[in-house]
Amino acid sequence: MGNESVVLWLSAELALGYFIAVTVGMLGLLQGVAVQRDDLRWLPTAWQWPVASLLVVGAVVVFYVRFYALIFVPGPAGLELILLFGGATAVAVWLTRLLAALVQGRGR
Repeated sequence: MGNESVVLWLSAELALGYFIAVTVGMLGLLQGVAVQRDDLRWLPTAWQWPVASLLVVGAVVVFYVRFYALIFVPGPAGLELILLFGGATAVAVWLTRLLAALVQGRGR
């Protein structure tokens, strides 16, 4: 099995679901970091930690509930998961920076 292993083992539906779940989960993690640093001023104070936690937990729960049947069959592993996780993290960081720039731009 050579380079075609990505095509044979990677379910597009599962990969997209994983990518979205990691992106949403990382957005929640970055929200939590922003709350800790007191940088999350666009949400009321009482909502900051619950929103961050809901994004992380919600992403995991929705992913496992939605893709339960596909998760425990042979699927993406190793390099495929690293690429999906890295790409989703990059998207989450980019979205966070974009939202921060938009919010800071409105405050001026």
